[in-house]
Amino acid sequence: MQKIDIDIYRQINNDVYKEQGDIWWQPNTVLHILKTSVNPWRVGYAANVLKRLKVDPKGKAALEVGCGGGILTEEIARMGFETTGIDPAAESITTASNHAKARVA
Repeated sequence: MQKIDIDIYRQINNDVYKEQGDIWWQPNTVLHILKTSVNPWRVGYAANVLKRLKVDPKGKAALEVGCGGGILTEEIARMGFETTGIDPAAESITTASNHAKARVA
């Protein structure tokens, strides 16, 4: 595998995940596209694999590393897993936590 030049990594702005406010769940934000265009196929694929393997998510734990605002974490929980999401951006965790609490209330 070819090594990626450090200059490429310097062009990535990871600070977007630290922005204040809900940049994950609001339809007019850049990260919402993950929920609407990426989640349907990745969740569908995972559900199909679990079904083929005869894995019942009920009572099983799942950890999402790099969960951002929780858009995939909530989908994993809806499958039946006891789900935990972790992320280095505290602001994203706050968004994820607030959204999950609002759905339960």
